[in-house]
Amino acid sequence: MAAPSPALKPTSRRASRRIPKPVRRLVGLTVAFVLLYFLVLPKISQQKGKLNLLTHINWFFVAASLVLEAASLVAYAMLTRAILSQFGKPPRLRRLVQIGMSTLALTRVLPGGSAAGTGLGFRLLTDLGYSSADAGLTLAVQSVGSAAVLNALLWVGLVASIPLRALHRSAGSGALPKTLYITAALFGALLVGVFGFVILSLTRGEERALKIVHAVTSRVKFLDEDSVVRLVQRVAGQLRVMASNRSLLLRAVVWASANWLFDAAALWVMVAAFHYRLGPDAVIISYCIANIVAALPITPGGLGVVEVVLTSALTAYGAPVQAAALGVIAYRLVSFWLPIPAGGIAYLTLRLDPRFRERQQQTERERERDEALDQERREGGLRTWAGEHGMKVGPVPEAPEAPLKAPEAPLKAPDKAEAPLKAPDKAEAPLKAPDKAEAGVEE
Repeated sequence: MAAPSPALKPTSRRASRRIPKPVRRLVGLTVAFVLLYFLVLPKISQQKGKLNLLTHINWFFVAASLVLEAASLVAYAMLTRAILSQFGKPPRLRRLVQIGMSTLALTRVLPGGSAAGTGLGFRLLTDLGYSSADAGLTLAVQSVGSAAVLNALLWVGLVASIPLRALHRSAGSGALPKTLYITAALFGALLVGVFGFVILSLTRGEERALKIVHAVTSRVKFLDEDSVVRLVQRVAGQLRVMASNRSLLLRAVVWASANWLFDAAALWVMVAAFHYRLGPDAVIISYCIANIVAALPITPGGLGVVEVVLTSALTAYGAPVQAAALGVIAYRLVSFWLPIPAGGIAYLTLRLDPRFRERQQQTERERERDEALDQERREGGLRTWAGEHGMKVGPVPEAPEAPLKAPEAPLKAPDKAEAPLKAPDKAEAPLKAPDKAEAGVEE
Protein backbone atom coordinates (compact mmCIF):
# COMPACT_ATOMS: atom_id res chain seq x y z
CA MET A 1 0.00 0.00 0.00
CA ALA A 2 1.09 3.53 -0.71
CA ALA A 3 2.72 5.46 2.07
CA PRO A 4 1.24 8.76 3.13
CA SER A 5 2.11 11.64 0.91
CA PRO A 6 5.13 13.53 2.23
CA ALA A 7 3.35 16.78 1.49
CA LEU A 8 0.77 15.97 4.14
CA LYS A 9 3.22 15.60 7.01
CA PRO A 10 4.45 19.22 7.10
CA THR A 11 0.85 20.36 7.03
CA SER A 12 0.01 18.32 10.12
CA ARG A 13 3.13 19.62 11.84
CA ARG A 14 2.20 23.21 11.06
CA ALA A 15 -1.30 22.56 12.37
CA SER A 16 0.07 21.13 15.60
CA ARG A 17 2.39 24.13 16.01
CA ARG A 18 -0.50 26.56 15.74
CA ILE A 19 -1.91 25.34 19.08
CA PRO A 20 0.92 24.40 21.47
CA LYS A 21 0.29 21.71 24.06
CA PRO A 22 0.36 24.10 27.04
CA VAL A 23 -2.33 26.20 25.37
CA ARG A 24 -4.50 23.15 24.71
CA ARG A 25 -4.13 22.04 28.33
CA LEU A 26 -4.97 25.51 29.58
CA VAL A 27 -8.09 25.62 27.39
CA GLY A 28 -9.19 22.21 28.68
CA LEU A 29 -8.74 23.22 32.30
CA THR A 30 -10.57 26.49 31.65
CA VAL A 31 -13.52 24.64 30.16
CA ALA A 32 -13.60 22.32 33.16
CA PHE A 33 -13.52 25.27 35.58
CA VAL A 34 -16.31 27.06 33.72
CA LEU A 35 -18.51 23.96 33.73
CA LEU A 36 -17.97 23.38 37.44
CA TYR A 37 -18.34 27.01 38.48
CA PHE A 38 -21.38 27.95 36.42
CA LEU A 39 -23.30 24.66 36.26
CA VAL A 40 -22.48 22.47 39.25
CA LEU A 41 -21.73 24.87 42.11
CA PRO A 42 -24.85 27.05 41.54
CA LYS A 43 -27.03 23.99 42.06
CA ILE A 44 -25.49 23.53 45.49
CA SER A 45 -25.65 27.19 46.47
CA GLN A 46 -29.34 27.39 45.56
CA GLN A 47 -30.13 25.18 48.56
CA LYS A 48 -27.98 26.66 51.32
CA GLY A 49 -30.55 25.70 53.90
CA LYS A 50 -29.91 22.03 53.28
CA LEU A 51 -26.15 22.04 53.70
CA ASN A 52 -26.63 19.94 56.82
CA LEU A 53 -26.20 16.95 54.50
CA LEU A 54 -22.47 17.51 54.81
CA THR A 55 -22.65 17.19 58.58
CA HIS A 56 -24.74 14.02 58.34
CA ILE A 57 -22.70 12.23 55.69
CA ASN A 58 -22.54 8.45 56.05
CA TRP A 59 -18.83 7.71 56.33
CA PHE A 60 -19.39 3.98 56.07
CA PHE A 61 -20.66 4.49 52.52
CA VAL A 62 -17.66 6.71 51.77
CA ALA A 63 -15.32 3.91 52.85
CA ALA A 64 -17.35 1.45 50.77
CA SER A 65 -16.91 3.73 47.74
CA LEU A 66 -13.14 3.64 48.21
CA VAL A 67 -13.21 -0.16 48.34
CA LEU A 68 -15.31 -0.32 45.17
CA GLU A 69 -12.90 1.98 43.34
CA ALA A 70 -10.01 -0.26 44.35
CA ALA A 71 -11.99 -3.28 43.12
CA SER A 72 -12.52 -1.50 39.79
CA LEU A 73 -8.76 -1.03 39.37
CA VAL A 74 -8.14 -4.69 40.21
CA ALA A 75 -10.78 -5.77 37.68
CA TYR A 76 -9.08 -3.70 34.98
CA ALA A 77 -5.75 -5.31 35.83
CA MET A 78 -7.40 -8.74 35.59
CA LEU A 79 -8.70 -7.79 32.14
CA THR A 80 -5.14 -6.96 31.08
CA ARG A 81 -3.92 -10.22 32.60
CA ALA A 82 -6.54 -12.24 30.74
CA ILE A 83 -5.48 -10.78 27.39
CA LEU A 84 -1.77 -11.21 28.14
CA SER A 85 -2.27 -14.85 29.14
CA GLN A 86 -2.32 -15.93 25.49
CA PHE A 87 1.25 -14.66 25.02
CA GLY A 88 2.66 -16.78 27.83
CA LYS A 89 2.68 -16.61 31.60
CA PRO A 90 1.19 -13.21 32.56
CA PRO A 91 2.83 -10.91 35.14
CA ARG A 92 1.75 -10.83 38.74
CA LEU A 93 -1.47 -9.00 39.54
CA ARG A 94 0.30 -6.45 41.73
CA ARG A 95 2.55 -5.46 38.83
CA LEU A 96 -0.40 -4.94 36.49
CA VAL A 97 -2.24 -2.89 39.13
CA GLN A 98 0.80 -0.62 39.38
CA ILE A 99 0.86 -0.21 35.60
CA GLY A 100 -2.88 0.48 35.48
CA MET A 101 -2.69 3.12 38.21
CA SER A 102 0.30 4.79 36.53
CA THR A 103 -1.46 5.07 33.18
CA LEU A 104 -4.70 6.19 34.84
CA ALA A 105 -2.91 9.03 36.63
CA LEU A 106 -1.41 10.24 33.36
CA THR A 107 -4.76 10.25 31.58
CA ARG A 108 -6.19 12.38 34.39
CA VAL A 109 -3.76 15.28 33.94
CA LEU A 110 -3.68 15.69 30.14
CA PRO A 111 -6.48 16.64 27.71
CA GLY A 112 -6.81 13.65 25.42
CA GLY A 113 -4.62 11.85 27.93
CA SER A 114 -5.74 8.44 26.70
CA ALA A 115 -3.01 8.55 24.05
CA ALA A 116 -0.35 9.46 26.63
CA GLY A 117 -1.63 6.81 29.03
CA THR A 118 -1.58 4.20 26.27
CA GLY A 119 1.99 5.16 25.42
CA LEU A 120 3.07 4.77 29.03
CA GLY A 121 1.30 1.43 29.34
CA PHE A 122 2.96 0.28 26.12
CA ARG A 123 6.42 1.18 27.41
CA LEU A 124 5.87 -0.51 30.78
CA LEU A 125 4.60 -3.70 29.15
CA THR A 126 7.60 -3.85 26.84
CA ASP A 127 9.85 -3.34 29.87
CA LEU A 128 8.26 -6.47 31.32
CA GLY A 129 9.49 -8.43 28.31
CA TYR A 130 6.55 -8.33 25.91
CA SER A 131 7.23 -7.57 22.28
CA SER A 132 6.02 -4.31 20.77
CA ALA A 133 3.43 -6.16 18.71
CA ASP A 134 2.02 -8.06 21.71
CA ALA A 135 1.94 -4.97 23.95
CA GLY A 136 0.27 -2.79 21.33
CA LEU A 137 -2.21 -5.51 20.47
CA THR A 138 -3.12 -6.03 24.13
CA LEU A 139 -3.82 -2.34 24.67
CA ALA A 140 -5.83 -2.06 21.45
CA VAL A 141 -8.04 -5.06 22.23
CA GLN A 142 -8.43 -3.85 25.81
CA SER A 143 -9.60 -0.42 24.65
CA VAL A 144 -12.00 -1.73 22.01
CA GLY A 145 -13.40 -4.39 24.33
CA SER A 146 -13.96 -1.97 27.21
CA ALA A 147 -15.76 0.51 24.94
CA ALA A 148 -17.97 -2.25 23.55
CA VAL A 149 -18.88 -3.45 27.05
CA LEU A 150 -19.66 0.11 28.18
CA ASN A 151 -22.06 0.63 25.28
CA ALA A 152 -23.62 -2.77 25.93
CA LEU A 153 -24.22 -1.81 29.57
CA LEU A 154 -25.89 1.41 28.43
CA TRP A 155 -28.21 -0.52 26.14
CA VAL A 156 -29.06 -3.04 28.89
CA GLY A 157 -29.81 -0.21 31.32
CA LEU A 158 -32.03 1.57 28.80
CA VAL A 159 -33.95 -1.57 27.92
CA ALA A 160 -34.39 -2.46 31.61
CA SER A 161 -35.64 1.04 32.39
CA ILE A 162 -38.48 0.91 29.86
CA PRO A 163 -40.78 -1.35 31.92
CA LEU A 164 -39.68 0.33 35.16
CA ARG A 165 -40.15 3.97 34.19
CA ALA A 166 -41.57 4.43 30.72
CA LEU A 167 -44.48 2.00 31.00
CA HIS A 168 -45.19 2.64 34.69
CA ARG A 169 -44.99 6.16 36.05
CA SER A 170 -43.12 5.96 39.32
CA ALA A 171 -41.58 8.48 41.67
CA GLY A 172 -38.79 10.35 39.99
CA SER A 173 -39.77 9.39 36.46
CA GLY A 174 -42.06 12.28 35.71
CA ALA A 175 -39.20 14.41 34.39
CA LEU A 176 -38.36 11.80 31.77
CA PRO A 177 -41.21 11.09 29.33
CA LYS A 178 -41.75 7.77 27.62
CA THR A 179 -40.53 9.04 24.28
CA LEU A 180 -37.16 9.88 25.84
CA TYR A 181 -36.71 6.35 27.14
CA ILE A 182 -37.70 4.79 23.84
CA THR A 183 -35.45 7.15 21.87
CA ALA A 184 -32.54 6.58 24.25
CA ALA A 185 -33.02 2.81 24.10
CA LEU A 186 -33.00 2.91 20.30
CA PHE A 187 -29.90 5.09 20.35
CA GLY A 188 -28.15 2.67 22.69
CA ALA A 189 -29.16 -0.25 20.48
CA LEU A 190 -27.70 1.64 17.51
CA LEU A 191 -24.39 2.13 19.31
CA VAL A 192 -24.20 -1.54 20.25
CA GLY A 193 -25.10 -2.45 16.68
CA VAL A 194 -22.28 -0.29 15.34
CA PHE A 195 -19.77 -1.94 17.68
CA GLY A 196 -21.12 -5.35 16.76
CA PHE A 197 -20.81 -4.56 13.06
CA VAL A 198 -17.23 -3.39 13.52
CA ILE A 199 -16.24 -6.52 15.44
CA LEU A 200 -18.06 -8.80 12.98
CA SER A 201 -16.43 -7.04 10.04
CA LEU A 202 -13.00 -7.45 11.57
CA THR A 203 -13.44 -11.13 12.37
CA ARG A 204 -15.36 -12.37 9.32
CA GLY A 205 -15.01 -9.72 6.65
CA GLU A 206 -11.49 -8.43 7.17
CA GLU A 207 -10.91 -7.55 3.51
CA ARG A 208 -14.02 -5.39 3.41
CA ALA A 209 -13.08 -3.73 6.69
CA LEU A 210 -9.57 -3.02 5.44
CA LYS A 211 -10.97 -1.39 2.31
CA ILE A 212 -13.12 0.88 4.48
CA VAL A 213 -10.17 1.71 6.74
CA HIS A 214 -8.00 2.39 3.70
CA ALA A 215 -10.62 4.71 2.23
CA VAL A 216 -11.02 6.62 5.50
CA THR A 217 -7.34 6.96 6.44
CA SER A 218 -6.38 8.06 2.94
CA ARG A 219 -8.58 11.13 3.44
CA VAL A 220 -7.38 12.03 6.93
CA LYS A 221 -4.15 14.00 6.78
CA PHE A 222 -2.80 13.29 10.27
CA LEU A 223 -3.21 9.47 10.08
CA ASP A 224 -0.49 7.12 8.89
CA GLU A 225 -2.37 4.86 6.51
CA ASP A 226 -0.03 1.87 6.71
CA SER A 227 0.21 1.99 10.51
CA VAL A 228 -3.56 2.11 10.94
CA VAL A 229 -4.10 -0.76 8.51
CA ARG A 230 -1.49 -2.90 10.27
CA LEU A 231 -3.10 -2.17 13.63
CA VAL A 232 -6.54 -3.14 12.29
CA GLN A 233 -5.11 -6.38 10.93
CA ARG A 234 -3.53 -7.25 14.28
CA VAL A 235 -6.72 -6.40 16.18
CA ALA A 236 -8.75 -8.50 13.76
CA GLY A 237 -6.44 -11.45 14.26
CA GLN A 238 -6.56 -11.02 18.02
CA LEU A 239 -10.36 -10.87 18.03
CA ARG A 240 -10.51 -14.07 16.00
CA VAL A 241 -8.21 -15.77 18.51
CA MET A 242 -10.36 -14.61 21.41
CA ALA A 243 -13.55 -15.68 19.63
CA SER A 244 -12.12 -19.17 19.12
CA ASN A 245 -11.15 -19.37 22.80
CA ARG A 246 -14.45 -19.23 24.67
CA SER A 247 -12.80 -19.29 28.08
CA LEU A 248 -10.57 -16.33 27.26
CA LEU A 249 -13.46 -14.38 25.75
CA LEU A 250 -15.66 -15.02 28.78
CA ARG A 251 -12.95 -13.89 31.21
CA ALA A 252 -12.32 -10.72 29.21
CA VAL A 253 -16.01 -9.81 29.10
CA VAL A 254 -16.50 -10.56 32.80
CA TRP A 255 -13.54 -8.46 33.92
CA ALA A 256 -14.38 -5.57 31.58
CA SER A 257 -17.94 -5.55 32.91
CA ALA A 258 -16.71 -5.75 36.50
CA ASN A 259 -14.44 -2.76 35.92
CA TRP A 260 -17.37 -0.55 34.84
CA LEU A 261 -19.89 -1.94 37.32
CA PHE A 262 -17.62 -1.50 40.35
CA ASP A 263 -17.03 2.11 39.35
CA ALA A 264 -20.76 2.70 38.83
CA ALA A 265 -21.45 1.10 42.21
CA ALA A 266 -19.00 3.56 43.78
CA LEU A 267 -21.14 6.38 42.35
CA TRP A 268 -24.33 4.84 43.76
CA VAL A 269 -22.76 4.38 47.20
CA MET A 270 -21.39 7.92 47.27
CA VAL A 271 -24.81 9.42 46.47
CA ALA A 272 -26.29 7.14 49.13
CA ALA A 273 -23.81 8.61 51.59
CA PHE A 274 -25.88 11.82 51.27
CA HIS A 275 -29.06 9.92 52.16
CA TYR A 276 -30.59 9.29 48.74
CA ARG A 277 -31.02 5.87 47.12
CA LEU A 278 -30.89 5.85 43.34
CA GLY A 279 -32.49 3.20 41.17
CA PRO A 280 -30.03 0.80 39.51
CA ASP A 281 -31.16 1.78 36.02
CA ALA A 282 -30.70 5.49 36.81
CA VAL A 283 -27.13 4.88 37.96
CA ILE A 284 -26.20 2.68 34.98
CA ILE A 285 -27.67 4.99 32.34
CA SER A 286 -26.27 8.20 33.86
CA TYR A 287 -22.88 6.62 34.43
CA CYS A 288 -22.57 5.16 30.92
CA ILE A 289 -23.66 8.36 29.19
CA ALA A 290 -21.20 10.43 31.24
CA ASN A 291 -18.29 8.11 30.42
CA ILE A 292 -19.15 8.00 26.72
CA VAL A 293 -19.16 11.81 26.63
CA ALA A 294 -15.93 11.91 28.67
CA ALA A 295 -14.18 9.98 25.88
CA LEU A 296 -14.17 13.21 23.85
CA PRO A 297 -10.75 14.87 24.32
CA ILE A 298 -12.14 18.16 25.62
CA THR A 299 -10.81 18.24 29.18
CA PRO A 300 -8.41 15.99 31.12
CA GLY A 301 -10.31 12.83 32.02
CA GLY A 302 -13.62 14.54 31.23
CA LEU A 303 -13.13 16.97 34.13
CA GLY A 304 -16.17 19.22 34.38
CA VAL A 305 -18.00 17.36 31.62
CA VAL A 306 -18.61 14.25 33.73
CA GLU A 307 -19.75 16.33 36.71
CA VAL A 308 -22.29 18.27 34.64
CA VAL A 309 -23.64 15.23 32.80
CA LEU A 310 -23.92 13.09 35.93
CA THR A 311 -25.56 15.81 38.04
CA SER A 312 -28.06 16.68 35.31
CA ALA A 313 -28.93 13.05 34.63
CA LEU A 314 -29.35 12.12 38.29
CA THR A 315 -31.57 15.12 39.00
CA ALA A 316 -33.62 14.21 35.93
CA TYR A 317 -34.18 10.81 37.53
CA GLY A 318 -35.59 12.52 40.61
CA ALA A 319 -32.56 12.85 42.88
CA PRO A 320 -32.46 16.03 45.01
CA VAL A 321 -30.17 18.61 43.46
CA GLN A 322 -27.92 18.91 46.50
CA ALA A 323 -27.62 15.18 47.10
CA ALA A 324 -26.84 14.57 43.43
CA ALA A 325 -24.28 17.40 43.21
CA LEU A 326 -22.52 16.55 46.47
CA GLY A 327 -22.56 12.84 45.67
CA VAL A 328 -21.08 13.42 42.22
CA ILE A 329 -18.36 15.74 43.55
CA ALA A 330 -17.45 13.26 46.30
CA TYR A 331 -17.44 10.42 43.77
CA ARG A 332 -15.12 12.37 41.46
CA LEU A 333 -12.78 13.08 44.35
CA VAL A 334 -12.42 9.34 44.81
CA SER A 335 -12.43 8.25 41.16
CA PHE A 336 -10.64 11.19 39.48
CA TRP A 337 -8.45 13.12 41.92
CA LEU A 338 -7.31 10.40 44.30
CA PRO A 339 -5.81 8.17 41.54
CA ILE A 340 -3.46 10.99 40.46
CA PRO A 341 -1.16 10.95 43.54
CA ALA A 342 -1.78 7.23 44.01
CA GLY A 343 -0.74 6.59 40.40
CA GLY A 344 2.38 8.71 40.83
CA ILE A 345 3.36 6.67 43.89
CA ALA A 346 2.63 3.44 42.00
CA TYR A 347 4.90 4.54 39.14
CA LEU A 348 7.74 5.44 41.50
CA THR A 349 7.48 2.15 43.39
CA LEU A 350 7.43 0.32 40.06
CA ARG A 351 10.56 2.06 38.78
CA LEU A 352 12.41 1.64 42.09
CA ASP A 353 11.51 -2.03 42.44
CA PRO A 354 14.76 -4.05 42.05
CA ARG A 355 12.92 -6.95 40.44
CA PHE A 356 11.33 -4.68 37.85
CA ARG A 357 14.67 -3.03 37.08
CA GLU A 358 16.32 -6.44 36.79
CA ARG A 359 13.58 -7.57 34.43
CA GLN A 360 13.97 -4.39 32.40
CA GLN A 361 17.72 -4.96 32.05
CA GLN A 362 17.13 -8.59 31.11
CA THR A 363 14.66 -7.46 28.45
CA GLU A 364 17.24 -5.07 27.01
CA ARG A 365 19.83 -7.87 26.87
CA GLU A 366 17.34 -10.15 25.13
CA ARG A 367 16.59 -7.46 22.58
CA GLU A 368 20.29 -6.99 21.86
CA ARG A 369 20.68 -10.75 21.45
CA ASP A 370 17.68 -10.90 19.12
CA GLU A 371 19.13 -8.08 17.05
CA ALA A 372 22.42 -9.97 16.78
CA LEU A 373 20.58 -13.12 15.70
CA ASP A 374 18.66 -11.14 13.11
CA GLN A 375 21.94 -9.78 11.78
CA GLU A 376 23.34 -13.31 11.50
CA ARG A 377 20.21 -14.46 9.69
CA ARG A 378 20.52 -11.60 7.23
CA GLU A 379 24.17 -12.48 6.58
CA GLY A 380 23.24 -16.14 6.18
CA GLY A 381 20.57 -15.17 3.68
CA LEU A 382 23.15 -13.14 1.77
CA ARG A 383 25.50 -16.12 1.58
CA THR A 384 22.66 -18.34 0.39
CA TRP A 385 21.74 -15.86 -2.31
CA ALA A 386 25.37 -15.57 -3.39
CA GLY A 387 25.68 -19.35 -3.59
CA GLU A 388 22.58 -19.62 -5.75
CA HIS A 389 24.11 -17.12 -8.17
CA GLY A 390 27.49 -18.83 -8.34
CA MET A 391 29.23 -16.37 -6.07
CA LYS A 392 31.60 -17.61 -3.40
CA VAL A 393 31.24 -16.09 0.04
CA GLY A 394 33.51 -17.43 2.74
CA PRO A 395 32.72 -17.76 6.43
CA VAL A 396 32.07 -14.54 8.28
CA PRO A 397 35.30 -14.65 10.39
CA GLU A 398 37.50 -15.35 7.32
CA ALA A 399 35.90 -12.70 5.16
CA PRO A 400 38.16 -9.82 6.34
CA GLU A 401 41.33 -11.79 5.37
CA ALA A 402 40.72 -11.44 1.63
CA PRO A 403 41.66 -7.74 1.42
CA LEU A 404 44.86 -8.46 3.38
CA LYS A 405 46.13 -10.88 0.69
CA ALA A 406 45.54 -8.48 -2.16
CA PRO A 407 48.63 -6.32 -1.55
CA GLU A 408 50.97 -9.37 -1.86
CA ALA A 409 51.27 -9.08 -5.65
CA PRO A 410 52.68 -5.53 -5.60
CA LEU A 411 55.18 -6.58 -2.95
CA LYS A 412 56.86 -9.00 -5.42
CA ALA A 413 57.18 -6.39 -8.13
CA PRO A 414 60.44 -5.02 -6.80
CA ASP A 415 62.06 -8.49 -7.34
CA LYS A 416 61.63 -8.10 -11.07
CA ALA A 417 62.75 -4.52 -10.88
CA GLU A 418 66.16 -5.63 -9.68
CA ALA A 419 67.27 -6.09 -13.29
CA PRO A 420 68.14 -2.40 -13.73
CA LEU A 421 70.35 -2.70 -10.69
CA LYS A 422 72.47 -5.32 -12.52
CA ALA A 423 72.85 -3.19 -15.60
CA PRO A 424 76.07 -1.65 -14.36
CA ASP A 425 77.62 -5.16 -14.30
CA LYS A 426 77.24 -5.38 -18.05
CA ALA A 427 78.38 -1.82 -18.37
CA GLU A 428 81.75 -2.79 -17.00
CA ALA A 429 82.80 -3.85 -20.51
CA PRO A 430 83.66 -0.30 -21.54
CA LEU A 431 85.97 -0.16 -18.58
CA LYS A 432 87.99 -3.00 -20.13
CA ALA A 433 88.35 -1.21 -23.47
CA PRO A 434 91.51 0.54 -22.45
CA ASP A 435 93.10 -2.88 -21.92
CA LYS A 436 92.86 -3.51 -25.65
CA ALA A 437 94.17 -0.03 -26.31
CA GLU A 438 97.16 -0.77 -24.22
CA ALA A 439 97.94 -3.67 -26.48
CA GLY A 440 98.11 -1.30 -29.42
CA VAL A 441 100.51 0.88 -27.56
CA GLU A 442 102.67 -2.05 -26.84
CA GLU A 443 102.72 -2.95 -30.48
